[in-house]
Amino acid sequence: MGLRYFLISTLTGLALFGGAACSKQQEEEPVETPKPPAIDVTRAQPYQTKDAELNAAMQEARNSLPAFVAESMNNESSGTAFTVKVHAVSPAGEEDLWLTGIVQDGDHYTAVVESDPKALAAEFPMGTEVRFSPGEVVEWHYFKDDKVTGAQVTRILRQRMTPAQRAEHDVIYPFPFE
Repeated sequence: MGLRYFLISTLTGLALFGGAACSKQQEEEPVETPKPPAIDVTRAQPYQTKDAELNAAMQEARNSLPAFVAESMNNESSGTAFTVKVHAVSPAGEEDLWLTGIVQDGDHYTAVVESDPKALAAEFPMGTEVRFSPGEVVEWHYFKDDKVTGAQVTRILRQRMTPAQRAEHDVIYPFPFE
């Protein structure tokens, strides 16, 4: 009886321990949830303003977008904080969105909303993946050698600011543009 009791309790313990181990293993395995598709903001015509100087700056940003993306993907780059601004339009309105983590996908790009949208907050909350073509690009920038590289539109807008407005802007964005 002693040996029989010992074998039964040992086997029962092993069964319980093994079951618990299997159960624990199942709990620890991550369950992958499907990633929602990127929201496509591509339009038939490139985004334009009524300001010819700003349109020229946006075209410069669009033309140099492949070099910007290549620099952002370069592991040896000393640049940081690579972001691109795109103009998004939806039934709720329109707004410029700052995106990060840009990846080229054929003739289009995908990136993730980094800014905190105002007019389009419901549709484009921070972290939303966006798909766009170069025609939606307003500008791009990154930091290198403690200076802003790019920021084509922002540089023009800064030139148009009064000294007080520029000082206020510099408090919010304390990095050299010149």
